[in-house]
Amino acid sequence: GHADTVSLLLVQGAKPDLQDDRGRSALMIAAENGHTETVKVLLEGQADSTLQDHDGHTAQALASAAGHSDSAALLAGQ
Repeated sequence: GHADTVSLLLVQGAKPDLQDDRGRSALMIAAENGHTETVKVLLEGQADSTLQDHDGHTAQALASAAGHSDSAALLAGQ
């Protein structure tokens, strides 16, 4: 999940809500892949959990659909 690297990038001023060509943010990608520690770091870095990709999916929806209940539960608490 590269939580340490993500944390360092955020401290250095990286913008957590940049989206790729599919509208996916780092939070969405981490959530969809079950990287719960990275999800936690991104949320602490003020990543927007309400962003939607081009298909209308949030990070929580992507985590749930992929069966990553820990990440989905963390996002549900936001």
